[in-house]
Amino acid sequence: MIAFDISHPCLTFDKWRQVLIADPKYRVTEVRRNVLLSER
Repeated sequence: MIAFDISHPCLTFDKWRQVLIADPKYRVTEVRRNVLLSER
């Protein structure tokens, strides 16, 4: 897995429909729907 950081949340939230939540060992533990992204 490649881990990276973003400079500003808007760079992610306006492009991704789902957000992956990972634990400290970079294992995906849950997937959350991006409620800030309007349906297009």
